[in-house]
Amino acid sequence: MKKLLLIMLIVPFLLAAKCDKTRSFQMGTAAIPSQPIATESWVSCFKLMQDNKFDRILHHVKKIEDCEFIAAVCKQYGFKPLFMIDPLSPDRKTKIMSWETYVKLAGEVSTKYPHLDYLGLGSEVNTYTNPNEFILEINKACDAVKASSPSINVFVSAQYEVLLREKQWSFLDKLPKMDVVGISTYPKLPLAPGYYTELLKHTKLPVIIAESGYPSDSEIGGSEQMQAKFVLEIVNFAEHKQVIMCIYWFLHDISGYPPYFSSCGLRASNGKEKLAWNAWKSNSARDFKP
Repeated sequence: MKKLLLIMLIVPFLLAAKCDKTRSFQMGTAAIPSQPIATESWVSCFKLMQDNKFDRILHHVKKIEDCEFIAAVCKQYGFKPLFMIDPLSPDRKTKIMSWETYVKLAGEVSTKYPHLDYLGLGSEVNTYTNPNEFILEINKACDAVKASSPSINVFVSAQYEVLLREKQWSFLDKLPKMDVVGISTYPKLPLAPGYYTELLKHTKLPVIIAESGYPSDSEIGGSEQMQAKFVLEIVNFAEHKQVIMCIYWFLHDISGYPPYFSSCGLRASNGKEKLAWNAWKSNSARDFKP
């Protein structure tokens, strides 16, 4: 029954894909392996991503040493890292490092990895307690990056559900030094018509979907079918020529997060495939051609 439902969900998208066996946007996830986490599960995780033509690994950075493992993995398996320097706590209400440390870290990462094409300087910055304060520091961090590696494209992400609900479009204008607009999105289904394309009315910059996800846990209103539908919705938006990258949050489910996020993985924590995994890999398998 699950397979039948998945076929019903993805047939329209697959028919469209037949006309174009390539994609113009990169795809990736945060590299969360199956559990229990061990050397073997890490290797299997990276091999799985490689076999299914993932382009990117998202990695949040708190200190310069955080980059080393992912940089080495990307070199070995042919991925590109998407580092996101994140000075905020998970609830985005407080800082976990001083502003001075944050700006310094941006300069350190860009100096040590001058060939990065993109570097994130903050997640969901529109939800911070004092976003105007954050914007001042973002601009300083941007200057630090450009001083050492001017070819790196910098961006921050805005939480899209908040941006849309509160009509914070003017917030995007407060970030003139950004080369790209980033968003995170964790919506409720069904999506209203034009849910994501509304963003494109308010910016001409390239767009990175820096985080996205939907739960499969029925206890919080999710399901595998709805999760797979969301994957297809976000990939469909990424087909727009202005969107250059689509990152799904977790490859596998993982405990220790709030219920919504702990079941957001494309695969179960034990490695079992979910319907969303099939929806995702049917698109990642298409060759990337910008």
